[in-house]
Amino acid sequence: MNNVEFQKHVDFSPINEVKHLYHGSKNGIQGRIVPNFKLARRAIDFGQGFYLGNNPTQAKTLICGRDDYHPVLYKADLDLNGLNCVRVSGLPWALLIAYNRGFLDEYKDTSLYAQIADIGKGQDIIAGPIADDRTS
Repeated sequence: MNNVEFQKHVDFSPINEVKHLYHGSKNGIQGRIVPNFKLARRAIDFGQGFYLGNNPTQAKTLICGRDDYHPVLYKADLDLNGLNCVRVSGLPWALLIAYNRGFLDEYKDTSLYAQIADIGKGQDIIAGPIADDRTS
C-alpha cells in the first residue's frame, strides 16, 4: 500500500465536537475508569483500552443473553476537543485489527507492519468501524 492510499484511510485531524457514545458492561462499573493494562483484555480490535460506540443497540448486544450478568448500559457525552484522535477505515483499519489480534506477527520486519503498529501510538482515541465477527 502506498503512502497516499494509506493516508486516505488514516485521519489524524482534530475532532472538535462532543460525541454521544455508549458502553455496555456485564456487571456495571465500580469506581473510576483508569487505564489498567494488567486487567485489560489483550488481542482485541484497537488494542487495550476502554471501548465505546455510537450505537446503543451494538453496546446492548455485548451484554445481553446470560443469566449470571447484571448488565448496565452507559451513555457518555465525550468532549473530543483537545484529544489526540485518529480515524481509521479501509485496508489500514483491517490491518490494525489484524495487528492488534496478533495475526501479523510474522511480518514484524516489514515497513507496513511498522506503519500499522504506529497508528495508535500517542492517541487518546482510535475511531473506526466495529469489527463484528460474531457467528451467532
